Amino acid sequence: INFWWFTEKKPIWISGIARLKNGEDFLEKVIESHIPFLDEIILVDNMSCDSTKKICLKLQKKYPKKIKFYEYKYKVFGVWKWEKAAWNSIHSLAYYYNWSFSKSRYSHVMKIDDDNFLLDKKWKDIRKYIIEKKPNRFINFCGINLLKWKKWTIWVASADPFSWWHGDIWIYPVSSKTYYVQDQKFEILKNNLYFKDFWISYLHLKFLKPNFWISNYDNTDFKKIILDNIKKSYNIKIERFVKDTSEINIKLHSLRIK
Repeated sequence: INFWWFTEKKPIWISGIARLKNGEDFLEKVIESHIPFLDEIILVDNMSCDSTKKICLKLQKKYPKKIKFYEYKYKVFGVWKWEKAAWNSIHSLAYYYNWSFSKSRYSHVMKIDDDNFLLDKKWKDIRKYIIEKKPNRFINFCGINLLKWKKWTIWVASADPFSWWHGDIWIYPVSSKTYYVQDQKFEILKNNLYFKDFWISYLHLKFLKPNFWISNYDNTDFKKIILDNIKKSYNIKIERFVKDTSEINIKLHSLRIK
């Protein structure tokens, strides 16, 4: 990883970086929901066994001026497996993040997850704020976790309604003081910035995936926590969290989720 990437002066635009592993379920639609609001998207596949790479190449061909595709061909030890890789090892989750982000070229960067489906109205405001204000702070936002209740109806997962409301998906300015380090469980972004919250701005689709998103994790205890949360959930209508649901209904229809 070139240190100059952290310190060079960059154009005031927004880069999105997606680190991908077996994310085929909603990947194409999710990335396309980011296209209007980001100035480049870096797709990085880490040894997926499904059609993730094929989808990435399709998107790169469709949006050649905006999307770049890379492969990270090293095993990455993630959640609860941190002790198998030093923080500066190519097998470290933090190293993988820093490497992926260093492929971007603009002043502000954002982590993209393969199950975050953006809401257009909120993202117009987020983009406008960043481009006009050029803020030296975290732009923090969260989503609502959706769950298929019974057969067809989509609800909010009551036991875990908010996706990363403590902060995991951000836009922030690149600098020598913003970089990832390895924690005992996850990667942590070191920084010295204040937050600005934009609250609910995407639909989180992880519980709508087969196996409820946990297939990439080999920790039995972690899987049990997730499954227990799903089992505890009861039906909460989306209207409790978002007043105008017309855009959400259109989004869900485009995903062919009823």
